Amino acid sequence: MSAILLDLSELEPPQPWERIVEQLPRLNQGDWLQVWHHREPRPLWALLNRLGLSYCCLEIARLSSAQQDHLPCPPPLAQYWILIWNPHDQPSSQTCQKLIEL
Repeated sequence: MSAILLDLSELEPPQPWERIVEQLPRLNQGDWLQVWHHREPRPLWALLNRLGLSYCCLEIARLSSAQQDHLPCPPPLAQYWILIWNPHDQPSSQTCQKLIEL
């Protein structure tokens, strides 16, 4: 089980979208995407829904102290922390839910 880390905080469209979509086929059992982004990529949500993937997008300024303690230090320009996972993959689902609920 592992996070695939993507720092997209300094990229301009469409590069963040392309990098995320490029990683989706690489989500193996127990893997999830952990993304740092400078904006909420709203157009991506429809694609993830069509693919049957789950996601959570949280504003870094609103993360709990417990969440912050479990994450690497966000890049300076990052404003959002995004998790993307396969809801049918129990290990990654459980891990992502725990991170979200901290």
